[in-house]
Amino acid sequence: MQIMEYKNKVSTLFPIADMYGPPNESVFTGGRLDESSVWVWDSTGETVTYTNWAEGEPSGNAGETVIELNQWKNYMWNDQMVTDELHYICEKDN
Repeated sequence: MQIMEYKNKVSTLFPIADMYGPPNESVFTGGRLDESSVWVWDSTGETVTYTNWAEGEPSGNAGETVIELNQWKNYMWNDQMVTDELHYICEKDN
């Protein structure tokens, strides 16, 4: 099992807020910034090719090295600090 990765528009539109955790909360994705400053999927190391960044994101602020679906930005992507406590969704291989 791994944190869900949002590799296309269909998976990004998955109704997260209605199904997991309290409503209106941001959610970690499986994306992170690697040591070469490239956004990758944590479980595979694959480069993130589909993106859904909110306007002005990724902002590149110090320490913001993971991707979240941000509640205040219509669940578009935001770079966030890994130390923040947020919900996450896991996906299971078939």
